[in-house]
Amino acid sequence: MLITVLHRRLGQPQAVLADLFHTTLMTANRAIRQIQPLLDQADYAITPNSKRLYTAADLTTYVISTGAIHKINTAC
Repeated sequence: MLITVLHRRLGQPQAVLADLFHTTLMTANRAIRQIQPLLDQADYAITPNSKRLYTAADLTTYVISTGAIHKINTAC
């Protein structure tokens, strides 16, 4: 699900997401294709970010610049 959200919200290319999650491009693509219809069915819209992030470095810079890293809570 997270691959789908990152792809839709931040415009991350599937290849970058596959690398980020240590999976194959085919698996990332399949996750997006399977999850997106479920999000649509639940009427859950993901608003795209105004700036597309094309690389893992772009994602890192975005997370640091927005302070999003401080918003992440651990499960334990």
